Amino acid sequence: MRKQVQFANEGQTIFGILHYPEDTTGPVPGVLILHGFTGTKVEPHRVFVKMAERLVSLGIAALRFDFRGSGDSEGDFADMTLTEEISDAVVAVDYLADYPGIDSTKMGLIGLSLGGAVSACTAKLRPNLSAVVLWSAVADLMKTAIGDNVKALGVPMVEVAGRTLYDFGGNLVGMEFIEDLSNHNPPEELAGSNADVLVIHGDHDPTVPLSHSEIYRSAVAGSCGNIKVKIISGADHIYNSYHHEKELIDTTGEWLAQKLKG
Repeated sequence: MRKQVQFANEGQTIFGILHYPEDTTGPVPGVLILHGFTGTKVEPHRVFVKMAERLVSLGIAALRFDFRGSGDSEGDFADMTLTEEISDAVVAVDYLADYPGIDSTKMGLIGLSLGGAVSACTAKLRPNLSAVVLWSAVADLMKTAIGDNVKALGVPMVEVAGRTLYDFGGNLVGMEFIEDLSNHNPPEELAGSNADVLVIHGDHDPTVPLSHSEIYRSAVAGSCGNIKVKIISGADHIYNSYHHEKELIDTTGEWLAQKLKG
């Protein structure tokens, strides 16, 4: 079953798609899938759709949604910050946990890129999240194209309605977004959770260096649940090949089934 759902945060509507297994008896685990910077609930080559369908085949419900200001959801991208995206994720966790037929004690997150950082921060805020999967996740927020490097990379700036905004390929980003990054340390926040963690990263990622996966490993090891790091040889930031995508989805699905249904 695939159903459009909606919920609200700070007076704005968030739209998502819920994938739910049919022919089930009793409550099923639930997993949220969080998109990256300027991404949507579909992501390139429909990898989020494919991941959600794989989870359904394993008897796990999946909710993929657009943060406010992205995709179909209400809001303006220029008004968003990492803190606001974490807030959206928390609301989404609570929405899914309360959805009929979901086992609120068996919940997980998948986050891609900046969505991985959001997942890491959200896990600390919701103890019912027992499994977190990070795909190409940002660990050091300031050492990215949207952090300290934004000026050095020459991202153009525009004046719109009295605001100075960065123009990321037509996606306008406010100064508040850049400044807010320093308020969060995703690896440390994840280490304060109860979750088991799977980190997946490609060793040819030109956007988020492979070293970020080691930052997560070092922060989490021995602090919360178990952590596993999986390096996909030859993969780029968003696993842009059939074989890399398949390894990503297979590894994620098998691990989540073990953690949430085993």
